[in-house]
Amino acid sequence: MGNKFSQVGKRRKTVVTDSSHQSNILMLLNQMRDKECLTDLTIVAGNTEVKCHKIVLMAASCTSHTNKPSKTAWMETNQINLTDVKPKVLKQVIDFIYTSNIVINESDIQDLKCIAKKFHLSALEKACDHFHVQQTGDRKSETMNSSRVNPRYQHFFDVNNTKAILSELNEMRKLKILIDAEIQVEGQQFACHRAVLASCSDYFKAMFTNEMNEKHCHHITLNQISADIFESLIEFIYTAQLVLLPDDMQDMLTTVNYFQIHLEKLAETCTSSLLGKLSPSTCLQALNMSVALLSPSLDQAAIQLAVTNFSKVYMTKQFLELSKDHLIKIISDDNLNINEEDTVLHAAVKWINYDKKMRVALINDVMKCVRFPFVNKNYLHEMILSESHIMTSPIVRKCIEESNKPPLESDSQDNTQRYRARDKLTKEVIVMIGSESLCGPSLSVETYSVSTGSWNSLPCLVTGIVPVTVVTLDNDIYVMGYCSDVGLPEVTSQLWKYSSVTNSWSQKPSMKVKRWNYAACVLSGMIYCIGGLSVGKYSMDEVEVYDPITDSWKNGEPLLDSLGSPVAVSYEERSRLFVFNGDMSVDTLQFYLPSHNQWYLLSKYHPPANLGHFKVAFLINQEIHCLGLTDGMLEPNLWILDVSTMLWKHSMQIPFTFNRNVDIVSASSLNGKLYVIMKEYVYDLEGVDVKGMMLDVYDIHTKRWRTLQALHPGCCKRYCKLATFKQFKHCDKLYSDAYM
Repeated sequence: MGNKFSQVGKRRKTVVTDSSHQSNILMLLNQMRDKECLTDLTIVAGNTEVKCHKIVLMAASCTSHTNKPSKTAWMETNQINLTDVKPKVLKQVIDFIYTSNIVINESDIQDLKCIAKKFHLSALEKACDHFHVQQTGDRKSETMNSSRVNPRYQHFFDVNNTKAILSELNEMRKLKILIDAEIQVEGQQFACHRAVLASCSDYFKAMFTNEMNEKHCHHITLNQISADIFESLIEFIYTAQLVLLPDDMQDMLTTVNYFQIHLEKLAETCTSSLLGKLSPSTCLQALNMSVALLSPSLDQAAIQLAVTNFSKVYMTKQFLELSKDHLIKIISDDNLNINEEDTVLHAAVKWINYDKKMRVALINDVMKCVRFPFVNKNYLHEMILSESHIMTSPIVRKCIEESNKPPLESDSQDNTQRYRARDKLTKEVIVMIGSESLCGPSLSVETYSVSTGSWNSLPCLVTGIVPVTVVTLDNDIYVMGYCSDVGLPEVTSQLWKYSSVTNSWSQKPSMKVKRWNYAACVLSGMIYCIGGLSVGKYSMDEVEVYDPITDSWKNGEPLLDSLGSPVAVSYEERSRLFVFNGDMSVDTLQFYLPSHNQWYLLSKYHPPANLGHFKVAFLINQEIHCLGLTDGMLEPNLWILDVSTMLWKHSMQIPFTFNRNVDIVSASSLNGKLYVIMKEYVYDLEGVDVKGMMLDVYDIHTKRWRTLQALHPGCCKRYCKLATFKQFKHCDKLYSDAYM
């Protein structure tokens, strides 16, 4: 039944038992009876005919009687006539055989006992006798207590019925009683009952009920399956139990799916066993057999293994044999484990070349998964020369041309994924952007690696803006600020973007409204600019939203309260924004739902009495961590708000090593830690003199602060902002100009 991908290991047997199968098979047979599917026995009472399956009635009759009806008697009987019984009672008894459940009415006891005796239903006979005795005793009690209410009916459920019937059906199969199909597999004959097979299998149901040759054949031959597996499968259908070896799991699951058999417990057991044996060396074989195995969980696990071990698996023959759908799921994954996007292009070309004639029509779908902006230009040129039959096709040329345009100019704006570097091609760093003076000629850009503790320089942002806020989106940094000579904005607020792919800065459209001291954050791929101060230092309620795809600003829904010093936090998981007022002149918390395009005031928000001036806030593990100064004191503090309850949990003072005045310059969060730049300053005749700056870190798990390092003079920027950034690893190589 195909190549096996399960690894060789201990041949430990697995016993599969499904306690629900016995009731399920009778339920399915009952559904077939309702549709008169494969029914072969008619019972007549008066003018009413009730159709059923002869094997079920015989199995029910034989479950508790040693004096069993003969095979010949049942084989020769196609109709049973019952006189002097109510038709409705007959229907109830037949329903009881299939469902194990019946309501015994006092008025029907004689008819019930008559039918039960006719069909040797001893459990039902005993239930009727018990109810009759109980009713006789209750009548004597009634004569003594006229207020007693005597129930005239009783519910009866035979807990042993389904198990007994299935057991008897299996015994009948072994003795070849009422057998109406003999199936030959690899030369072996298997005696079966058509109704039993049809109840469990859509394949056999179609074979025995539709106009197929097998419908009228007693002997049926099945090819391409194992006799041992088929024997085990028949055993499970009739007994709800079997023993499997590890090497049988794949063939059993394939057979169950091939015959469209409703045995979920068996399929789950086989799938679980195969999942345990799945490995990088077998995952592609599992995917190539997915049509036969029909296991979404196995598919998903195999794809994940292929994604994690892509650099190894794409060199194998099994990779070249993948279906288009599986290939696309693997190479379109953001977490694809590669060192360069060149590998994806190489793999895609190899896959197409494996069957050029059949796969040339699939070039478009496959090449859309290659993120051409991140393919090295030199390698791309080599591929164009060596694989001209693929790389010079109009479809691929269009993909390359689109990769050399900004996303907003591309013909395929909906496919923004191709303009985002895969996670394995990026590294998370802390970026610091700032200058020593207001409106200096440029802003320096430094990145801090948390793994090495080192700082590295990126290209300066040559502009005379004062950075108000910095946000990051995918692999890009966005800096918003204003130009000023006297501390107030004189021009429209600006937006600049850094691409780690091209390692360069570019100016984007300015905001529509002049403002400063505003907040900005990212939610669902959009940049929200919120509140702030206008040129006249008035608090603002205006909100603007920047869309990187269309490269444009639009007016957002205004705040409910104007905020001159807002602090914003995005909650991506719940798709909402939280906005505080940093100076606490407005002690409310507003939140925004994009789905409703509406701001709301949180009524349960009760800030602590000592809450002071917020600087920044971050959402980590459903807790908002706010950094700022305690009200009335020049000491940096951390406050924590539980988003699930909207209650402030606690606050703590940030320890510092300075002896003079301290303040928080900026902060960012990464991997459950807060990174904070603190400054030490003194007041002199010329104003504030910064004496030193430190980089501290707070671990939310251990709840401990520690100083990482004193910032050297080159890094000391009294006007700076921090952000967390996914930096593209290979910005020193030549890539497309899509981000210029």
